[in-house]
Amino acid sequence: YTLAQWLVDTLNCGLSLLEEAPTLEEVNISFESLSKPLSYTADTEGELEQDISDFFNAMVKIFNVLFEEHLPGAIARLATSEQGLDIANALLKKQASPAQCI
Repeated sequence: YTLAQWLVDTLNCGLSLLEEAPTLEEVNISFESLSKPLSYTADTEGELEQDISDFFNAMVKIFNVLFEEHLPGAIARLATSEQGLDIANALLKKQASPAQCI
């Protein structure tokens, strides 16, 4: 490829070097806690939008109270499961499949 091709279409030129999308064979994830509770933030204007945003924030707070301590373990179990690998590999196939450089 020429320098001009790389400058104009860097992503596709890089992806064109792949024979096939990469796949994960194994994932190891472990963490003990979340750095901060989950939250919902919306950039809203208007009274109705603010009320909807407040409602979502209330639901996220309820979720945090009920599930926050269990979330790290659940995420780690999903990420290291066969289903988690399938999800990750499907995303890799979609995002990192070989492409044609211009």
